Order: sequence, then structure tokens, then C-alpha cells
Amino acid sequence: MHRRLPTYSSSIDELRPFSKIRLIVADLDGSLVESTSSNLSESITKFRSKLSHVRYQIDFTVATGRTFFGAQRIINSLKLKKGVPYIIYNGSVIAYGSNAFAISTKHIPNSALANTLKIARNNNLTALAYVFSTGPSSKSLLMQETVYGWATHRKFTHEVNGLPVFWHTYDQIPEIKPSAILLLIPRGSERLPSLTHDLQSIDGMSVTSSGSEFLEIRPHGSNKGSALKLLAKHIEVQQNEILAIGDNDNDIEMLKWAGIGVGVAGSSPMAAESADFISDYDAVGGAIQVLNTISHARRYFDQSTRGRYE
Repeated sequence: MHRRLPTYSSSIDELRPFSKIRLIVADLDGSLVESTSSNLSESITKFRSKLSHVRYQIDFTVATGRTFFGAQRIINSLKLKKGVPYIIYNGSVIAYGSNAFAISTKHIPNSALANTLKIARNNNLTALAYVFSTGPSSKSLLMQETVYGWATHRKFTHEVNGLPVFWHTYDQIPEIKPSAILLLIPRGSERLPSLTHDLQSIDGMSVTSSGSEFLEIRPHGSNKGSALKLLAKHIEVQQNEILAIGDNDNDIEMLKWAGIGVGVAGSSPMAAESADFISDYDAVGGAIQVLNTISHARRYFDQSTRGRYE
């Protein structure tokens, strides 16, 4: 049975770990916002206001499977602290700033892309490959996201993040190294287990799902947890000072690695199992409950700890 988040009436020992939190990192879809198509303004404003009124300063960032283009509006709304990176492409890219200057990028080998497209073609699936690239120096700050597509049907002009898709035939494979690949899988498809097995046998990549109609393919060893570890080192925050919020299978590594992992209500079974606590609410309500818990915990700071945050 998963533990509920402590409240103001909980013991000092239960609240103490929350008093040490200096960084909150949250998944977006299902954890901080209801869906990719939701009107974000009210929920984001509410969360940001609550965050700014926590008694002691806490940095905040996001970890999402979205592209930068797809997450940019939310990132801008949250007004992340200057220099605090965010995680996109499920951990393949760690970047900061309005121009998405990357501090870490990982890629899927072109050979793995070719093998994935063979499986997609044999199963009549739509495949999308995402290439994230930046300029050669910090002076240029050039960032470009390109989406390549392969399909025999349903050739939409833009993908879910709003980026245009450049379509190819299955025998046309450009020399690219994607940061992510998505395969469109019909909901409830009985082929899902066998497809996942076949894809996981391809060297250089790993496969997961965020509960959508896509199978998400990442570079081998790339996930939100490993990205969070690099991010923490970059901003000099310790593991036990980080709280992660998530709801789905692509959040598992992040929930496990963080000092405190919180799954929101309605989390996938595997995400819930990986979390230390489960909130009483989903989406933004769960994030606000986390802030309330931290606020209660801060009442128990000793004088020396308090001085770090005031």
C-alpha cells in the first residue's frame, strides 16, 4: 500500500525529508497539466503562484517527453529560474533558456532507426523521428527541431507538438541520429507486447510508453532519471534535496532516483510502485499538495537549516 503525503498533523520524522527539498521536477502531461490540448493558463498560474509563496525558495523545473516546441509555452508560463535546466525528449535532451541551449544530448544511431522502420513497415505503422540540433557555439544559440515521418496512410501535416512533418517513403532513410522516435500504435492493439519485444532487441535504443497511442523510443540509457542526475550535478543540488512528480511509465526512473518520488492520483501501476508517496489529486492539484507538504515541513527547520533558505 502506497503512503499518502504527510500533512500538517504528521510527525516531525515524516515531514523532515520534505524540509530539505530545494528542487521540484515535474512531468507535464498528467502530472502538472491535464492534457496536451488543455487550456493551461489557469492551472499554471495557480501552481506558479503557490510555488512563489512557499516560505523558503524552491527551484522548479520540468521533465517531459515533449519537444521543446511542444513544451515552450508551458516553460515560459512557469518562468523557470534563470540557469535552471529542463528535461525534454524523455531525457535525451537537457537544455535551458528560451532558445533551448543544450547542455546534454543523446541520439539513436541511424542503424537503429533503419531497423525500427523495418518493423514499422512490416506492421503498417506510422513512424516519426525527431532530430534536435543546436548551433556550434554558445554565441549562436541556434536550435532546430525537425520531424521526419514514414507512413502508408494518415500523413498529417503536423505532429502532436505542432511541428511540421517531412514525409519519406520507407526506403528513404536520411543520415540522421534522432533524439526520439515515436510509433503510432492503435489503442488496445494486441500487437503491442510483440512489437515492444521486437523493438527492445534493437541495439542502441530503449522503448517505453507514456500512456498515449505512441510507443516512445529513446537512445539507450536515456531516461528522465539519468537526465535528472546530470541536471542536479549541473546546478549543484544533492539527490536528497530533489522531489520528483510523475504519473506514467516514462517517469519511473525519475521517481526512483529523486530523493522523494511522488506519483499523482491515477498514476500507472508501475509509476505508482516506483513512487515513495501518492498524492490525493491528479495533475496540478497533486503538485499543489506537494507544495503544501513542503510548507508544513519547513516549520520544523532548526535555526541553522533555516538560514540556508532565508
